[in-house]
Amino acid sequence: MLGNSQMRSVLSLISKACWLLAVSFALVMPLSTASLAQDANAATGKKMEAAIACLNRLTERALDSRSRYIDWAGDKPQMKKKPRNVLGLYTIYETDDCAKGVFEAASATPNNAPLEEASAGFVQSVQTLEPLLKEADDYYEQENYKDDKFAKGREMHGKLLAAWEDFRAADRKLRGVVQDISDVRQVAELARVEK
Repeated sequence: MLGNSQMRSVLSLISKACWLLAVSFALVMPLSTASLAQDANAATGKKMEAAIACLNRLTERALDSRSRYIDWAGDKPQMKKKPRNVLGLYTIYETDDCAKGVFEAASATPNNAPLEEASAGFVQSVQTLEPLLKEADDYYEQENYKDDKFAKGREMHGKLLAAWEDFRAADRKLRGVVQDISDVRQVAELARVEK
């Protein structure tokens, strides 16, 4: 059995322990919330970096290829009957690097569904476009169109136009999501700076 002085010592220790626990909880709680916000910003930052790297690496080249191609082949469902000045088109490459960056960044938590979905759609569109461009480039560079009077070119024409349209839609979607996130982040940063 404890004496009065021992009991007071135990109660004092319990009281101090409770006080320390309460203070620790009060201090840790805001840090946890801030830490979660920082983690979310870091994850979104990784996902944004991967998306922007893909956009910067692939968009201009894919769209330049489309422009070059439609200048001589046309942008109608049927290829021009007698294309002149066949210039071929440009290929894109390193789409696997884009995919790797996007899928690695997607593993960061927390998730950002709109950004992850738009990035995955972009990856899918460039990985569909890449082999079509390579096949068409080989065909036109080797001047096989002269041998078959554009038979294979006419066959590829619709596929190329459809793949470019899918790419352009995926590109617009990803750019829109990236812009929306950038706008929100800038407003938050401005609010933080103004405090």
